[in-house]
Amino acid sequence: MTRSPTTRQPTFWKQFALLFGLGCLGIASLIPTIIDLSNGVIQNPETPANIAQMPLPLPLLVALSLLQPAILLAIATAIGIFFARPLGLRSHLCNALTAGKSELRAIGSEFRLAAILGAVTSLVVLGLDRAIAPWIREIQALNDAMPYNPMLSVAGIFYGGITEELIMRWGLMSLLAWIGWHLLQRGRGKPHSRVMWGAIAISTLLFGLGHLPATAAIVPLTPFLILRAIALNGAGAVFGWLYWRRSLEAASIAHATSHIVAALVIGISNLF
Repeated sequence: MTRSPTTRQPTFWKQFALLFGLGCLGIASLIPTIIDLSNGVIQNPETPANIAQMPLPLPLLVALSLLQPAILLAIATAIGIFFARPLGLRSHLCNALTAGKSELRAIGSEFRLAAILGAVTSLVVLGLDRAIAPWIREIQALNDAMPYNPMLSVAGIFYGGITEELIMRWGLMSLLAWIGWHLLQRGRGKPHSRVMWGAIAISTLLFGLGHLPATAAIVPLTPFLILRAIALNGAGAVFGWLYWRRSLEAASIAHATSHIVAALVIGISNLF
């Protein structure tokens, strides 16, 4: 029996409030990094005077910097709520709200696999980056311009693990899969694996390209740097597979674990 709009609406807003609120925690984790970067630009003697003199107060500048990800998060959260369930994609937290029962056991059963895949993915990415570094001189300039900062790791864990997964997997991947499902299968049956892998591949590619503006703000982009960004952010395919085969929470655990492992490896290596 199809539920009426009046019964669906409260569930939508409960799910939206929960996921959007969690995503905002990730956005809030960016605040120290934004402040550090802003102060670094102001205090850098090589920064032109017209840029060093900020036209806006720092609190307003921070708020505006957080506005774009907040808007993207809101859109992606709503898209996922509408499109994930028909595709068989799920969030245990949303299911808990709908069914009125805890899904902690379900999340716990996926934790080990997600954490292992996240850790392995992180080590592979770090190894690949180190392997190609001698061949791309811009990487050294990039590393010199952005020394290790623990707050970046904190932002990666919370923003990457929660907010980016809501935007890239829950929102974008769900939408792409839904479009492919309707184009290729007319919305009938379970989505074929080629539909899901297509959505994973496209969202992963966009995930990698989405990191280029931040890189371009530090060093000039070259074809090698673009390929590096796409290759290193190919970890999104692992997170996408987990979202498809397990849950949104599994993808978030893997993403957060990858940043934790990266922070540990980089932090330890800096001691020697």
